[in-house]
Amino acid sequence: VTRSYVHKLVLSEKKRRCIVLTTHLMSESEKLSDRIAIMAHGKLKTIGTASALKQKYNEGFKLVVVATDAGKAGAFVNAALPGAVLESHVNAKMVFAVSAEANLKLADAWTTLQASDGDN
Repeated sequence: VTRSYVHKLVLSEKKRRCIVLTTHLMSESEKLSDRIAIMAHGKLKTIGTASALKQKYNEGFKLVVVATDAGKAGAFVNAALPGAVLESHVNAKMVFAVSAEANLKLADAWTTLQASDGDN
């Protein structure tokens, strides 16, 4: 049985049934669930919708940039996502820590990046 088959089955059946699904993948739980419960050491820690849990617990994300011009790429990230912190820079790969608040600007940054594609 494939994962995609199980996903289709859960999505079609959840309209008529209560389904308890266990997973380690947050993306999978977001796709398939109306509510998510998080357990640790056998105890229920929290329950809520994906958006409510993200709002409550999201600490941000890592942005990995691979670029030939580190200066230009770093300037772009800092302009597009104020507060982004460069955590590491090895060869052409840079890793930035981006706060949860900056996530709201990520769509704008992506649009800007796509518009400048090919500009080096």
